[in-house]
Amino acid sequence: MRRKIKKTIKHITGSVLNVLLALLVILVAAVFLLRLAGIRPYIVMSGSMEPAIMTGSLCFVNMNAEYADVREGDVIAFRSAMGTVVTHRAVAVTEHGVETRGDSNRVSDGITTTEENYVGETMASLPYAGYVLWVASTKAGKCVTALGALGMFLAVVLTREP
Repeated sequence: MRRKIKKTIKHITGSVLNVLLALLVILVAAVFLLRLAGIRPYIVMSGSMEPAIMTGSLCFVNMNAEYADVREGDVIAFRSAMGTVVTHRAVAVTEHGVETRGDSNRVSDGITTTEENYVGETMASLPYAGYVLWVASTKAGKCVTALGALGMFLAVVLTREP
């Protein structure tokens, strides 16, 4: 009976690890393909676009989107004077540039976006995924992620039946 339970646990563990490893491979492949397509992820660090885009979300910005195609209502990404990437909504498009404003801000940013500091169009966002990416990008997060991936790989290899 004990042997049967151990075998069942080993089988379940192996199956779960196979699924986790497959998900990790799919995630890495998806990020690689998105980068090839010119789509970059950015972490939302403030609540200026809430409720449309929550703090801690991961935004996906199409770097191939043309500045000339920006229209009022589009959510765009641009580099601020401080050099950080900001995601705000275009509230007016003029010959001088694009006036932007965060959805939860009462005052616009002014004419903050020109062709020179335009990054791209924000296509989508994943709530809370930015927190995960931020933690994973720290030294400790990179170590834990690498060790976790290695551990999953080794567990899959070691639990395979000959």
